[in-house]
Amino acid sequence: MSVDTPEEHRMLQELVARFVDEQLMPLEPHVIAREVAGEHPRLTEAEEAPLLGKCRELGLWGLDAPEEFGGANLPAVALMAVIPPG
Repeated sequence: MSVDTPEEHRMLQELVARFVDEQLMPLEPHVIAREVAGEHPRLTEAEEAPLLGKCRELGLWGLDAPEEFGGANLPAVALMAVIPPG
């Protein structure tokens, strides 16, 4: 079964992919180094704060949350394009 993805959902998917490539992937070596050193493999506050700000700036904050709570209230089909299965 083939499903045509609306243009706005494809644009969101591309935005999320760019965000991951440009913002998250550069942090990966630091997280891995902490894990190898026996520390908890997570982002530090200094790493996380700018990411959260960038998410809000790009409209990637609360994608599934209702608009009245500051979210984007995206339908499930739009979320499927950006949330990996798992």
